Amino acid sequence: MLVTMELAEEPAPQSILDQDLYKFCMQQAVLEHYPDVVVEYGFINRDPSMRFNQAAFAQLQKDIAHMEHTTATDKDIEYLKHACPYLSAEYLQFLAAYRFNPTVDITCSLDEMGALELKIRGKWTQVILYEIPLLSMISSAYFSHVDTDWNYTGQLEKITAKGSQLVDASCELAEFGTRRRRDFKTQNM
Repeated sequence: MLVTMELAEEPAPQSILDQDLYKFCMQQAVLEHYPDVVVEYGFINRDPSMRFNQAAFAQLQKDIAHMEHTTATDKDIEYLKHACPYLSAEYLQFLAAYRFNPTVDITCSLDEMGALELKIRGKWTQVILYEIPLLSMISSAYFSHVDTDWNYTGQLEKITAKGSQLVDASCELAEFGTRRRRDFKTQNM
């Protein structure tokens, strides 16, 4: 018997560090060179057959609203200071004060066919960090409420076997799976 996916226990993102590293580097560059540029971007579903239902949309809306509570903690800033010495003190000070403002920056709707429309608009320095968490939340909502014919059984073994193959082949790794993950629990395995 196949057990369906359990719902996410906490809204995503749970930490400002739940992000691809290059986004912090990009935000620093934008802050230094284009601090007042206003941008707009939107979600493009590359597989139009993947439609949302109302439950998935409701979870996504809840997760987006929760983003206003996601901030850099003192521990996060200390970690970045030591792990990423190329991030400037000025940038880390900016990040420490950074706040997502999804009610102003994001518009999100679902049409009658289940097609998701999501747009982000604002100062580039303020909206650049939305991309990765939004993509991960879209994926998580979809796999929690639409494509639920999946479970965690055997996933750790599959991940371990794949990782061993890559290590045995002397591959160097950089993990960029946050945007495409099924959910936080799976990526964290």
